[in-house]
Amino acid sequence: MFYMQMVSEIFSDIVKKYGLKEKTIRENVKAFVSSNYVLIIAIGHFEVDVWYSTKDELPVIYDCSNFFAEAFDDSDRDGLEKAEDAKTIIKNELTVISKGLVSKWNNVLEGDTQWIEIYIKSLWYSKFSQPDIDSTIFD
Repeated sequence: MFYMQMVSEIFSDIVKKYGLKEKTIRENVKAFVSSNYVLIIAIGHFEVDVWYSTKDELPVIYDCSNFFAEAFDDSDRDGLEKAEDAKTIIKNELTVISKGLVSKWNNVLEGDTQWIEIYIKSLWYSKFSQPDIDSTIFD
């Protein structure tokens, strides 16, 4: 649960600015829920994944990690700590994702879904079913 607290802290400005609700799905998986989409942060051993779905598409989820990351730049990586352990690696990744979502993907955070058409045609397109995340997350 340590990482979930870190996610909450790093994404707190996004939660406030975009009016999202925070929900813990399971250990190391946290959802940020709007009225029409869910953005999910899943933490692995040395990586962070970003998943996305709309209210109508759940339990189908898009794995947008690489698609979003492709747009991140040096300004999103500014101020990172020297990564010498897993905790710092994860913290740095979360920081870059948080900054990058705001600076490059604010349309996603605002609820726009037009970007999905571009994503589907991209090299990074990937979707999967996650039965334990369904439309009840919006309740």
